[in-house]
Amino acid sequence: MNEWWAALSLMQRIFFIMAFPASLILLIQTVMLVIGLGGDESSAADAAGSPEALDSADVHDVQGGHDGDGGDGHGDDGLHVFSIRGIVSFFAIGGWAGFACLSNSVPALIALLVAVLAGAATMVALAKMIQSLMHLQESGNVSKKNALGKMGNVYLRIPEAGKGMGKVSVVVQEQLREFDAVSIDKEIPTGASVRVVGIESGGVLAVAPEQPEKQLTAPKMMIQ
Repeated sequence: MNEWWAALSLMQRIFFIMAFPASLILLIQTVMLVIGLGGDESSAADAAGSPEALDSADVHDVQGGHDGDGGDGHGDDGLHVFSIRGIVSFFAIGGWAGFACLSNSVPALIALLVAVLAGAATMVALAKMIQSLMHLQESGNVSKKNALGKMGNVYLRIPEAGKGMGKVSVVVQEQLREFDAVSIDKEIPTGASVRVVGIESGGVLAVAPEQPEKQLTAPKMMIQ
């Protein structure tokens, strides 16, 4: 081992020192991700893709009629290149690429260029992969914003406005889901039909009783 290390050039040693520890860290991160203990990107994906995160962005103001898509928007579609895993991957792949080039008698300047390009390409590819996974997870989650305007049924009695909340069952994105709900006016009994008119802070649905349409009936003819 000592003879092998002594035979390496200074650049080779630098690339090895960059690549070997980074590869170990990347391996540990991958194992932790597989067993559910992943850090930065996995947590970010869970946070961005979870129903709670989506619903907190989809806030509708019943009084003002504004929803949470205003301002800075909802969701984070940015490409996060400089993440912890991305930087570790840069040193791992870039280091081994430079080391391999020098081991094959490639000039040091070209080896350095190859190492930087390989590391940068790995960072971008990893960032795009994480972004795709986040979008895929987000598309599979149910957003409460899609419940706006939908009909539902009261699952648990809803007190009058300002005195508590109940539960409603609403079909959202072709799935029957139960949500916490508050009335915008009077008490709504269990089993009543309601319409979702807004989403309050915290993701609680604001509902109003659905008034049945009056049916026109023909006058009865008296038979003499």
